[in-house]
Amino acid sequence: MPQLHCYLERGFSGEEVEVILGQTELFRGPATTDLMMGFARELTGHLTSGEPNLLEVRLPVLGLTHRTLLPQAAGPLWARVRLEGGRLMVLVDTEPLGFL
Repeated sequence: MPQLHCYLERGFSGEEVEVILGQTELFRGPATTDLMMGFARELTGHLTSGEPNLLEVRLPVLGLTHRTLLPQAAGPLWARVRLEGGRLMVLVDTEPLGFL
């Protein structure tokens, strides 16, 4: 079963974050970006093969929600979640992430 590797990256400063993949909650709790590491949290979940998967990220205190329909994948996917300028951004790729 392919996996989703999800990273909460830039912009998090202790906000309560909820990350849901399909019907599975991957994370619920505060997230703070570690500037040395370049991200706040690393999460992993199982993708359903052969059909789209919904990734939902919520910041309830800020009233922000971002839903991303992930592409059907035979292999793993990588997602970067950022909080920038008061909005959530989710970037998805089929290649592993590199952190600078």
